[in-house]
Amino acid sequence: MGSFWGSFWGNFGTAAVFGAVLAAGAALAQPAAAFSSGNPRDVTAVHRDNGLIATVKTDKDGKPYIVDALGEVKFSTEFFDCNAAKVDCASVIYTASWGSSSSEPISLSAINAWNRWTVMCPSYKDEAGAPNLWYGLRTTPADTAQTVQIQLAEWKSCLTDFQEFLSDPDGWAKKH
Repeated sequence: MGSFWGSFWGNFGTAAVFGAVLAAGAALAQPAAAFSSGNPRDVTAVHRDNGLIATVKTDKDGKPYIVDALGEVKFSTEFFDCNAAKVDCASVIYTASWGSSSSEPISLSAINAWNRWTVMCPSYKDEAGAPNLWYGLRTTPADTAQTVQIQLAEWKSCLTDFQEFLSDPDGWAKKH
């Protein structure tokens, strides 16, 4: 009787345990859905996970972009150098514009002062004289959702700093 059970567990039992381990390993080895920092839907998910209300839109040429806001400041995340399906883009640019409705438009020398101070988010005046801010990035296959979260945090910091700058460019320049 000992040899039957020993033989049974020795052959069948080992095979059953080995099969169960392989099945469990295969289930664990299933890759998570691939994340791409160049995919507007993936980036939108990161924005939403960070408390923003992001909406993916497309322009008249089918180019994707995200419309978003940080408090009162509206911004967009634009995707460039995309594949034909517009789901794998090589460049991402965060942009914001403050309009030109201010009674005292910001001077070019003030914009230049900002640009001498900033490293990540330069500004310019558009054709209407409105201040604009941008933050450009190249996407890579190594980027993760955490990478985009870090980039978004940097952009939020830029928006906050620039908003402070716009409220008093001369006073801000004296402090920095």
